[in-house]
Amino acid sequence: MEQTTSVSKQLTTCRADRRVGAPSGPRNADLRRANLIETASKLFMEKGYEATTMDEIAAGAGVAKGTLYHYFASKSELLEVLRDGFEDEVMNRVRSRVESCAADNWRGRLKAWIEAAANAYFDMSNLHDVIFFGAGMPIRSAMAHAEIIQYLVKLISDGAKAGEWRRPCKWQTRCSPCQGQGSRFTPAISARMSRSIPGASMATSAGSG
Repeated sequence: MEQTTSVSKQLTTCRADRRVGAPSGPRNADLRRANLIETASKLFMEKGYEATTMDEIAAGAGVAKGTLYHYFASKSELLEVLRDGFEDEVMNRVRSRVESCAADNWRGRLKAWIEAAANAYFDMSNLHDVIFFGAGMPIRSAMAHAEIIQYLVKLISDGAKAGEWRRPCKWQTRCSPCQGQGSRFTPAISARMSRSIPGASMATSAGSG
């Protein structure tokens, strides 16, 4: 499942430091950990977080229950790891898209952020819903300090300092695709934009349509 594997690839890079002289490439422990994460993600999406048990995750991954607990102490820990991987994946997509625009093309960069964030959400919407609406996860308004939101705030702030948002805008810059879908991005953006960033309201509210 694409939603699972894209995040799992991100998570295989989060390995413990190797011993000096150890061979390159994934170790068995890394691969086993990634398999457990992918299995948990698939089951969470298929059955729901609450309905999935650690026994089912171990069985699905083809390992003993004790092996699962060796890597993860609880379901909530697995969910948190999935959240971190999801955020890294979205951030990588957004940063790549934004940085493909010229440094002084503020409107292009803002549009790139919006499109990349929306596309990432739709591509991984099932995983998003499990991660951010699962038990124990913080309320969406508490996500205002997530890296992707801080990245947007800096983009808008830097564009405001350059005087970009004082000119009429020809395209709508609301995160409309995310607003109607229960995404965590909308309230987080609102929380951050409520701070006093010069020109932020013009940059995020559509200009002249």
